[in-house]
Amino acid sequence: MSRLTLSGIAIAVSLAACTSAPPTLSPQELQAAQQSGSLESLYTQYAAKLAGQKLDTPEGQKAQAQLTQLGKQLSDKLEQEIRSELNQQGTASGLVPLPVIDAQLAKLPRMQTWAPEQHRKLAAELNELKGRTQARITAQQNQLARLTENEMGQRLALLDDLAKLTGDDRYSRERADVLANLRKKADDALRNEQYGDAKQALTALKQANPQDAAIGTQLTLADARLFEKKFWDSLAEGQLDAAYTQFMNLSQTPEFPEILKRLSKSSDDMVAYFVAQAGTATAENHLDDAYKLLGQARDIRAKTNANAARPPQEEAFLKAVHLRYQTAIKDGQSGLALGYLKVIEGFNPEFPGLRANLRTAQEATLSKATKKVSTAAFTDAAGNAEFGGAVAAKVTQHLFDKIPNDIRLIERDQFQAILREKEIGAAGTPSELSTADYLIQGKILESRVDTTENRSKKTMRVVTDTATVANPAHEQWAALSESQRAKTPEPVRTLTQDKKEDVTINLQIMRKVGIISASFRLVEAKSGKVLATGSDTAKAEYTDEGNEGIELGQFRMPFKLASLPADSEILQKLTEKISDVIGDKLVAELKDPEVRYAEAAKRFADEGDTVMAAENQAYAFALANLKKEDSAALRRQLEQYAVKAP
Repeated sequence: MSRLTLSGIAIAVSLAACTSAPPTLSPQELQAAQQSGSLESLYTQYAAKLAGQKLDTPEGQKAQAQLTQLGKQLSDKLEQEIRSELNQQGTASGLVPLPVIDAQLAKLPRMQTWAPEQHRKLAAELNELKGRTQARITAQQNQLARLTENEMGQRLALLDDLAKLTGDDRYSRERADVLANLRKKADDALRNEQYGDAKQALTALKQANPQDAAIGTQLTLADARLFEKKFWDSLAEGQLDAAYTQFMNLSQTPEFPEILKRLSKSSDDMVAYFVAQAGTATAENHLDDAYKLLGQARDIRAKTNANAARPPQEEAFLKAVHLRYQTAIKDGQSGLALGYLKVIEGFNPEFPGLRANLRTAQEATLSKATKKVSTAAFTDAAGNAEFGGAVAAKVTQHLFDKIPNDIRLIERDQFQAILREKEIGAAGTPSELSTADYLIQGKILESRVDTTENRSKKTMRVVTDTATVANPAHEQWAALSESQRAKTPEPVRTLTQDKKEDVTINLQIMRKVGIISASFRLVEAKSGKVLATGSDTAKAEYTDEGNEGIELGQFRMPFKLASLPADSEILQKLTEKISDVIGDKLVAELKDPEVRYAEAAKRFADEGDTVMAAENQAYAFALANLKKEDSAALRRQLEQYAVKAP
C-alpha cells in the first residue's frame, strides 16, 4: 500500500473521531444515580465528557438538555434542603439566626454551576433575609442599652433573642448572670418580707421560665403577702372601700384561688372586720353605712367560702330595718316599705313574715304606680254621639292592646262618676272616690261624607253584525290554469267580516269623600292640668261608574248602577283610622312610666329627699317587675335610697 493511501486512511479516521455524536445518558443511568444518591457525581462526569464536544448538532443539543435537566434536579434538591433548614431554625419573631443563614449561603456555589438563574434568585433571597436579621439585632442591641435595672423581664427576653439570632455566647452568659441575680434578689426579698421586690423579681423569672412550678409557687406567695399588707393597711387607716376594691379586683384574677390558700389570716377574719364595723354603724343608726358594709362582707364571704353563719350584727341590722318598715307602713309609704323589705330579703329571705309583707307591699306599690286612665266619649259638634263614643271606645282598646301593663283603664261608664266627684270636691266636700289619674277628653270637630254625581256620554265603535263576502284570494286561485291550481292549495271561498257602528251611551260617575277630624287632650284629673293635646284628620275617597243598558244588533251592554259604600260605613272606617292615630300619640305619652319614675327618684335624691326618691324608685321597680323586665339595677338603687331615708 502506498504512503499516500495510508495518509488518507489516517485523515479519514481523524475526521470520523471529530464528528462522532456526543454521549447521552440512558434512563437506567439516571435512575441508578438517583437511587444511589450520586446525581452530583454523575453531573460532574457527564459535564466532563461533554467538554470540547460539538453541541450545536441535534445530538449535541439533546446532550446539553440532559445536562441542564440534571443540574435543575440538583438545584431543586439543594433549594428544598436550604428552605427546610430555614423553616426549622427560624425564631418565633419570623427571623432566622445569622449562623443558619451563613451556613446556607456556603452551600450556594455548587448551584451556580448547575442553575445560574436559580442560584441568583436564592442568593438574593438569603441576603435579604440576612439583612432583616441584622437590622433586628442592631435594634435589640440599642434597646438593651436603654433598659434600666428594674426592667429585668425585658432584658431577659432581649438577651434570649440576641443569643439565638447572633449565635454569640456572650448573650447567653449575660442572660444566665441576670437570672442568677434575680433568683438571689427574690430569695432575699422573701426572707426580708419585702414582697413588692420579691414579686418584681419573680415576675421576671416567671416570664423567662414559664414552666417552672417552683417560681410560680413563690410568686403566688408573694402576691398573697402583698395583698394582705395592702388590705389590712387600708382597714387600719379606715379605708374600708379601698380594701374591699382591692379584694374584689384580686378575686377576678386567675391566680386568686391559689393566693387564697396562702393567706396568713383566714377569710373569716376579713369578713368579721366588715361585720364589726357594720354593727357599730347600726348602733349609731347609720343604716346606709351598715347596709354597704354588710353587703361587702357578704361578697367577700361568697368569694372565699367563709363561715356562712349569720352574725349577730346582721340580725341587729335587719331588726332595725324592719322597724323602719313598720313606720313606713303606718305612714302610708308603701314604696319605701317595699325598699326596706327588699333589703331584708337580700340578707335573709327567711325573715319571719317577709313573704306576706312583700306581697302586700308590692301590691300596694303597684297600685300607686299604675296610673288610672279613663276615656270620655268625644263630644260631637253636630250632636252625633255615635261617632264620639266609637272614637273613645277604640282609643281605649288601642291603649289596652299597646300598653296593658303601663296604665289601668277605667270603664267609660265610670267617667260621669269621676266628673261628679270633681264637682263635689269643688263644692268643698272631701272626695274619697279614688278614681282616674288621667282623663282623655276629645271632640269630633268634623264628620261628613260629600257625595258628587256627574253624568256624561261616551262614544264607542262596536261590532253590531257580521257579513259573508267572497274571498279575493280564492278568486285569484280560480283564475289559474288547471295545472297551476293542482300545485296550489285552494283558499276558502268566503270570508266573514265584522260590521262596526258608533254607539253613544250615557254614564253616571259617583264619588264620595269621607272626612273626620278630632282633637284630644290628656288631663291630670287631680289638678286639671293639660299634659298633652293634639288634633288629627282622616280622609278617604271612593269612586265608581255606572251606565245605561243598550242593545244594537249583536252588541249588548247591560245596565250597571254605580255602587259605593254607605256613608255610615265610610265614617266607621275613618273612625277606626283616626282612633289609631290618636291612640299612638297617647301611647307615646303614657308608655314606660317606670323610666319617668326612676328619673323622678334621681331628682328627689339630688334634692336630698330620700323618702320620695325611694317611693318613686319603688314604683319603677314594681312596674318593671310586672312587665318582666330586668329590674336588678332598679332594686339595688331602691335599697340604697331606702336605707338612706331618715
